[in-house]
Amino acid sequence: MLQLKRIDSSEAPQEHQHSGDQVTKPPEPAQPQHMFLYYQGPYSWSCLSASPWKDEIFLSYLVADLGPMGTLYRKIAMSSDQPDSSQRAATKQCFLALATTFYGVGHAEESIVDGGRRIYSRALTMLNATISDSSRHGMTETLSSVVALSLHEAIAPTLTNSHTWLCHINGLEQLFAAHGPITDASDPLVKVLVEATRLIMITVTLYTRRPSLMSRPEWKAANTNQSVYDSALPYILDALAQLPTLYSERDALVSDSQTQAPGDTDGTSSPYPILGVQSLLGSSLGLLNDIRAQRTQWMDSHPNSEFPSLPSTRIYSIQPYPCRIITHFSSLHVANAFTLYNCLLILINQFIISVCRLIPTKHRDILAEELASEQVSVAAVEILKSIDYHLPFTLPASESILHGSGPRNFYLLFPMRVAFQVLSQSESLNALSQKLWLKDIFDVIKGRAGPWASNEQIFRLG
Repeated sequence: MLQLKRIDSSEAPQEHQHSGDQVTKPPEPAQPQHMFLYYQGPYSWSCLSASPWKDEIFLSYLVADLGPMGTLYRKIAMSSDQPDSSQRAATKQCFLALATTFYGVGHAEESIVDGGRRIYSRALTMLNATISDSSRHGMTETLSSVVALSLHEAIAPTLTNSHTWLCHINGLEQLFAAHGPITDASDPLVKVLVEATRLIMITVTLYTRRPSLMSRPEWKAANTNQSVYDSALPYILDALAQLPTLYSERDALVSDSQTQAPGDTDGTSSPYPILGVQSLLGSSLGLLNDIRAQRTQWMDSHPNSEFPSLPSTRIYSIQPYPCRIITHFSSLHVANAFTLYNCLLILINQFIISVCRLIPTKHRDILAEELASEQVSVAAVEILKSIDYHLPFTLPASESILHGSGPRNFYLLFPMRVAFQVLSQSESLNALSQKLWLKDIFDVIKGRAGPWASNEQIFRLG
């Protein structure tokens, strides 16, 4: 049987810890020697004989799981109506590595997983050899290859390469920057790749505390074809993309001030420049007011998009249901927007609280901090109230990552993790029950995720 090693808590990347005015920042993922391709090895592989019919089985298994997105991947990776080139050969190897490993993990066949890693190593070498020659014409294949490598690392992490998929996501963002903003003349597949990876790229930059490419005006989701969304997702994604920049500025302000002697012994002074703190506070409050105004505007024009309802019996937990009334939605896209919106409310208010604590004690607005804390708690409960509607869409047969469904729906998983952290920090008995209930539901979704559940960085609470 296949044994996938679990990432130990001491080896997993640490979240940013805030303690008073001090900020402990985790190390960023190791920077690759090449532009973005990174590999820690070597792996120990068992021999797997090449077989075209086996490759076809593996690829078909992958395409079936990815749905419409997989069809596009197969078109770019395996199409025979385009001339062969070193880039196309590298792309085919990247997708074959992903498909082989995906099949092996899904069927608990360790020898097939090892074979996929062997193909991965070869594909990585081939892609590194062709990356410098990627032109705008060949960028689509290169982008697709990096997505395939990222997914490979996500489903088959080891103790020595558990962060490599983050490096590939960073590299993917660099490639999008080299490609340039999406226009009507852009390759349709590139447009699909941008929207399919936008949220994960933003969350990776939020983790590493560096500005996101998606925060630039020319890359905003609101600039894309609105028919892609039947919800308010564009403005929510664009607002979320602003947060990494704010955290980067806050970290720089704190770091620059750490060399100064502590000045808040009497609660009247602080080592942090007041103008810088006020600027950060104004930017974060402005962002908060902006997303509220846009949500109000969107709800006014879509009054029937969400409404209260009674809980169903499909919740799998021994804990009591945390909400007497749940929220029902007109579509999954609307549900994704609602859940991500409340996640964004939590993150912005937490940021506001962290900035307020840089202000001397005697000058703090305690009521403003308490209001922000209350809004964090309310938003966490709102996320819980949306889960009942989401659960049927987390079945393995659901559409694809592009449409925000299935057990790896990041529009749901990311907010659930954020809500879990909020509940974990609360001392109330009610929050404890809610946290245990949320963990049970998360385990149900993880159990449906198949090979994807092997990535503890995505399918792990706390």
